[in-house]
Amino acid sequence: MKSATFSSIMLVALVLWGATSQVCHPGYVAAVDGRAMVPRWVMYTLSGNVVSGCAKRRDNFHAEEQIAATRRASPADYDHSGYDKGHMAPAEDFALDPTEMSDSFSMANMAPQIPGLNRAEWEHLEETVRAWAFARGELIVFVGPVIRDHPQTIGADHVAVPSERSFGIATGARHWLS
Repeated sequence: MKSATFSSIMLVALVLWGATSQVCHPGYVAAVDGRAMVPRWVMYTLSGNVVSGCAKRRDNFHAEEQIAATRRASPADYDHSGYDKGHMAPAEDFALDPTEMSDSFSMANMAPQIPGLNRAEWEHLEETVRAWAFARGELIVFVGPVIRDHPQTIGADHVAVPSERSFGIATGARHWLS
């Protein structure tokens, strides 16, 4: 995220969430909660030309190296849990750049999702946001899970499970924040 506006928003959000680690990739930024082991939010820009991207999806889920090992989730936390590794910023939204798509498989961009949500309702919402970008031009997208007090956890790292269907997406035209 190259804009000073994005940096200001990110820093304010990090302060508000407290125990978070800032993760910066060329395609997105995230505030990852070191206690819950999930992103509190992920922010990225999405333009209509992403629908023409042809980078191949490789499910290369990986721990986020920008975060200390004691404050991050690993792909193994999801094994046999009954939950999918749910992208906050969808891999397909980075189909124009294979490196950015690979970055989207960082655990800093994942939260546990029940399979029915991840593979149906959430996927439909992702497609809707891409359609908005195609129709309206560039969007700024904020997305993240809602973590309640004392959540269920999965895996050795105790990854917090969001409340069922408690994820949010907010979008806005880029010029709104200029």
